[in-house]
Amino acid sequence: MPKAYVSAQDEWQSVLIASGADETFYDHFPEPDEASVIAYLAFDPRNPSSIRNCIEFGAQRARRAHRAHVEMWEASTAPGSN
Repeated sequence: MPKAYVSAQDEWQSVLIASGADETFYDHFPEPDEASVIAYLAFDPRNPSSIRNCIEFGAQRARRAHRAHVEMWEASTAPGSN
């Protein structure tokens, strides 16, 4: 749609819809604009799918996987484990 027919708010609403965050966004912000949409999608801890949360959840999973791997290794190399 040509920009003449679309408001800036509609453009940011489209970004929210495409990201799947359109329902939860309005729990925290009254209107979508560039700053609030970027903040919500990238950094907001209240958005479970924000980039920040995805990185944090990935790091937590990696730590758990590493810990499990170390525990399995230690158990397999302990005396009497053969």
